[in-house]
Amino acid sequence: MKKTMGLCSVCERGRLALGTGELEKGVFVEVFRCSECGAKEYDLEVAKKIEAFYQARARKRSLIKLVRVLAVTIPADIVSRHKFRPGEKILVEEKNEEVVLKPVPA
Repeated sequence: MKKTMGLCSVCERGRLALGTGELEKGVFVEVFRCSECGAKEYDLEVAKKIEAFYQARARKRSLIKLVRVLAVTIPADIVSRHKFRPGEKILVEEKNEEVVLKPVPA
């Protein structure tokens, strides 16, 4: 893989240099970072691996009808990791055609 990749496609001023970026805690990938704005860009091979990584972690769930609303179950490992409790409030947001669930900030 080349050490540099030309100009940044975001700011169009900075040079892209090869480095390492952390996707999630303990998950590292090669990334080109802009010297001016800090934007990150990935080559096609790395981008495909990132997409596969997130697709492998995605899990299909069925919606459940509860009276007049729909509910979804959350896998136990996610409940445990985020310390969710029954009755706890969460935020439900729509972002770029996706539904995102987040804990309510304390």
